[in-house]
Amino acid sequence: MSTATFEGFERQDDGRLRLPRMFSDESLDTTFWDSGVVRVPLLSESDLGVLREEFARLAPFDGFDPRTLENPRCGYHCTFLDEDRSYRRAADQLIRDVFGERLKKVLPGYRIFTSNIYVKPPGTGRFEIHQNWPTLADPDIPTVTAWIPLQDTGFHNGTMRLVPGG
Repeated sequence: MSTATFEGFERQDDGRLRLPRMFSDESLDTTFWDSGVVRVPLLSESDLGVLREEFARLAPFDGFDPRTLENPRCGYHCTFLDEDRSYRRAADQLIRDVFGERLKKVLPGYRIFTSNIYVKPPGTGRFEIHQNWPTLADPDIPTVTAWIPLQDTGFHNGTMRLVPGG
């Protein structure tokens, strides 16, 4: 079967993407294509503490709690929803500074396209079931969402559940 290349990805004759090698560790590719998710440690406890401190120094318009606003967009703080453009840029730069090189080691050839930090005040911020859609022109090109909790999570405070078959 012959292949055609588009944006660096090989395609089969029927146009479907030939599963590319994405991760630096080949076993992660197998896990990702089988289940759609991999777990990779990116930060040490001390690195995580530094990230939390740096993020806390930023000054979002809503003070990390949208309930303080007259017309909140939602029940949780999200960096890309904040009204202060300089805050949004600073939060995005912090994420790129902390995770950019770490993610390149795990996902060579990929880069951070967009980033967000969510802060959920106690008792708020429930997310309904959803899918993070690709943001590229070709929906067949694999994109990756990195979910990186800044604290331990569990059923009591907002763990993530994955639904197979998306």
